[in-house]
Amino acid sequence: MDEQDNKSAIPAGLAGMAVYEGLPIVMAPLLSDAPHGLAKLVMSGKPIEAEFGTPISRLAEFTRSEVKAIQDFAKKHGVTAPIVAAGPGLESGYFIDRDGPLRRLLARALGDSSDVVPHIALHRSSVPHALHEIGHATPIAGSHAARRALLSLRRTLGQNSTVGNVLRSAIAGNAFIPPDEDASQLRRFLHNNAPALVGATMVPELVEEGRATYKALQGARSHGPGVLRTLAELAPALGTYIASAAAPVLATIFAKKVVNALQNKNEEKVAAPAQGQEVKAPGALRAPASSAWNIGMAPPKPKSIPPNARLGDQARSRAPAKPPSKTSYYRDMLSSLYNPQRGSRLAVPG
Repeated sequence: MDEQDNKSAIPAGLAGMAVYEGLPIVMAPLLSDAPHGLAKLVMSGKPIEAEFGTPISRLAEFTRSEVKAIQDFAKKHGVTAPIVAAGPGLESGYFIDRDGPLRRLLARALGDSSDVVPHIALHRSSVPHALHEIGHATPIAGSHAARRALLSLRRTLGQNSTVGNVLRSAIAGNAFIPPDEDASQLRRFLHNNAPALVGATMVPELVEEGRATYKALQGARSHGPGVLRTLAELAPALGTYIASAAAPVLATIFAKKVVNALQNKNEEKVAAPAQGQEVKAPGALRAPASSAWNIGMAPPKPKSIPPNARLGDQARSRAPAKPPSKTSYYRDMLSSLYNPQRGSRLAVPG
């Protein structure tokens, strides 16, 4: 068999990477666009057109009762960051100054000395939306340091982070090339658990979004429009993050299946016995089965051939037959012993 026949037309690793990169794009209408569109549909309030930085108390889009509810919720949870209107074209969010060592290092390398004053920016007059953004600024178990650490991990490894995307691609790449016999335990662990590890990189973002949503639901009971309205507005937005986090995990799983299928296909091609090779039959049947099949004297005899037929000349003119499987060979041999009318499968001299 030629060496080229043992290889698939597309390398397994390249096929796996193509599936990993392309599948999230194919799944985007279902996993990303649909939840995002639903969140926009159920979101209350209207866009804030005031100048960036205008305090919430001076925004005409909020009523006095709404402003009081938002400010009371922030005060109760120890959030002192100012709540202002977002800049043109910007999404709502809790903005702080370079919340991680990597970001600080990059800012220093790029010569960016500007500081961001911590603030909560709103681009819609939605009370549930405002409570959610305040939830991002609330401490974790009374610790602002834990909150900053979680936000740093979230923004470093999140779905829109360059560092996170590179890390996920590197982890997924271990699933595209199976480890050899000399591979380390770490290499085997990365290969066997690539989907779970890719999903683990999205955990900080999901935890932070879930925490902010939970805080908003708590505040909605006493300071906001009610739990049901807040849940109806925030659940699709949380679903957007969950679906986006599921995309690279599913892509890794499917890519790994494609790689394994191509690898198994190549192994089957290599393992298929060619004419002139010994048939894998155990024990005493190995030699007679291999010799009878390879020399063409007695291929597996069809049941329609009479028991006393002379097969030598006929067998040579036939196309080489496939070797019998162990199960069929044993079954036919035993049947022949108990039913002489069927004849034997052993070679008959010409």
